[in-house]
Amino acid sequence: MAAAKKKPDIDRIWLKSYPESVPAEIEPLQFSSVAELLTSSCQRFADRPAYTCMGKTLSYREVEGLSGDFAAWLQSRNLSKGDRVAMMVPNVLQYPVAVAGILRAGLVVVNMAFDEETGIIVYGPEIVSRGFVFETETGHLLRDAECVILEVVEDLPPETKNRVDQIRKKVQTALRQYFYYTIKRRPMILPFLLEV
Repeated sequence: MAAAKKKPDIDRIWLKSYPESVPAEIEPLQFSSVAELLTSSCQRFADRPAYTCMGKTLSYREVEGLSGDFAAWLQSRNLSKGDRVAMMVPNVLQYPVAVAGILRAGLVVVNMAFDEETGIIVYGPEIVSRGFVFETETGHLLRDAECVILEVVEDLPPETKNRVDQIRKKVQTALRQYFYYTIKRRPMILPFLLEV
């Protein structure tokens, strides 16, 4: 049997911009979760800039502290490991902090983006799990949840007044109902919407 051919790096053109010290691949088993990777990186690069937006820069130390505070707040809301949090946020500094906090709390992130003019979904919904749902056993729950979100969006035409707010509220309600019906959980869902 012939060995499988390695895909050329032409599909990964961004690798050309990596400094020599940045590997093209990371060891997948080095961290047991994305949250563990985030925590390790925040500690390793504590005093380096992590994110910059609109003239404000957060260090990795600040990201670790803020995301830890947000994770603690989420956990104080009686959320359980694997509960979903919908993230629909514009490109702002709060986004990476919120995602890190959600993952550190053991919750699941749902990402979506809409075209501001047409109202068409340009990205997502994408649900990121920290290991609560395993593809081989119950991975269908996340795929089904994505379908629930798409149904909500499709039911509201792009010309609907205050569409973003309506989608936010309806996604929140629909996912709460879906997860209660399927797994008997009542997750707190914090939807944020990105319009591009």
